[in-house]
Amino acid sequence: YTQVNLNAFPFTRRVRRKEPKSKDKPMAHSPLSEAHKAALRSCRVKLEESLDVDYILARCLQDDVISQQMKENIEAKSTRNQKCSAFLDILLTRGQQAFNNFIAALSVNYSFLSVPLERELRVKALSIAKASLVHANEIMVDRKEADEEEVEISRASVENIKKLMIQLRKTLGMPTSTVSGKGKIMRSSSMNKLSDAHKAALRSSRIDIEESLEVQDILPRCIQDGMITQRMKATVLAHPTRHERCSAFLDILETRGKKAFDIFVSALHDDYHFLKLPLKRELRIQALA
Repeated sequence: YTQVNLNAFPFTRRVRRKEPKSKDKPMAHSPLSEAHKAALRSCRVKLEESLDVDYILARCLQDDVISQQMKENIEAKSTRNQKCSAFLDILLTRGQQAFNNFIAALSVNYSFLSVPLERELRVKALSIAKASLVHANEIMVDRKEADEEEVEISRASVENIKKLMIQLRKTLGMPTSTVSGKGKIMRSSSMNKLSDAHKAALRSSRIDIEESLEVQDILPRCIQDGMITQRMKATVLAHPTRHERCSAFLDILETRGKKAFDIFVSALHDDYHFLKLPLKRELRIQALA
């Protein structure tokens, strides 16, 4: 008796058919916007007081609001309030479609919660849109050194904003002929924090700034103008290398307000003009993005 290795003959090998890979479901499409998150935060106390998530978990699992593992983590909590709090924490990490499915699940037996939440979402969306336009207006006031590319970007962005405004007015049933570009710039102490545009501009320019800026050259001016405190200055100077000092300074700057940002840009003027102009240009672009 002779044992034959069938694998030696290609035509006798058992071919294992590759099963098509199952595609994981996306995380419910687009991530939650700031408006969605703000609406959830505004309604959270009422939701935690009134919602028994056990009644909606099955539907939320079916509609991909949560996974089986998430469901088990929620059910492991001991009280109704803790379960609801855990559910809402998870919902904040999900996408807009998950949010919409949550609203649909609420509307069956908890319409007194779903209706205010939807209303709050609309209010927050308009409030954030208005604030973004205010920030853009404030940033554009200082628009001086604009090259041709930036002018084209600005023009296209403004045209898109106009179209969106017209569409929004139609959606709200408002006259579209009264859209005007003549409006006073709103200024409020509540808007003194760095906007997303400021932060994005800093992140985009950070590598260039860290490579070139010796912060010790501008610290006296920044202290004098109230941009940083003596304690912050000491924290910056405690770092051994120029790069680390600059990185620490920029970390602090992101926690300060728009006035502090303007002071920083002004302090760059004398010796670091080559950093100042690209940073201001990037700020204008990010404001219209």
